[in-house]
Amino acid sequence: MSEYIINIEKDEYSVVSSEKTVTINGTEYTYELVSHRPDQFTLWLGSKVYEICRVLSEDNHTIYLINGQYVQAELQSRIEKMISGLTINQAASDSKVIIKSPMPGMVVKILKQVGDVVQKGEILVILEAMKMENDIKSPKDGKISIVSAQSGQKVEKGVQLMIIE
Repeated sequence: MSEYIINIEKDEYSVVSSEKTVTINGTEYTYELVSHRPDQFTLWLGSKVYEICRVLSEDNHTIYLINGQYVQAELQSRIEKMISGLTINQAASDSKVIIKSPMPGMVVKILKQVGDVVQKGEILVILEAMKMENDIKSPKDGKISIVSAQSGQKVEKGVQLMIIE
């Protein structure tokens, strides 16, 4: 089962998908998704059919052509959404970003060290939680000023992992 948050234009949808069904904002549908090419799909959702073409993709924002209409969408896993809401404590005065653990788990690997320059979206830490490895990504361009965690360390939700300036 996969859980996502999808923002289409200004509307947000909670999506939980399994092999044969998808639940969108609490309503369950049967679905089938057929990929014709890496960027072209046909989606049967309940009794409706959608012809979908991915036109442009940048970061998590993507523009799709759906049944002849252009639509901008942002897709995040539920964990990514949680991370984006919990990992960042940004002080406006000095623009430091404190990266915190979004959940209890174990630090599998620290990918960046003090002094490393990072780009927005670059993986900083791999955190294992609920038997899954989760990538903790940089929310901004910057430079690592502090690394507080170590590989193999068990952490609780909210524990500081590193600081980006």
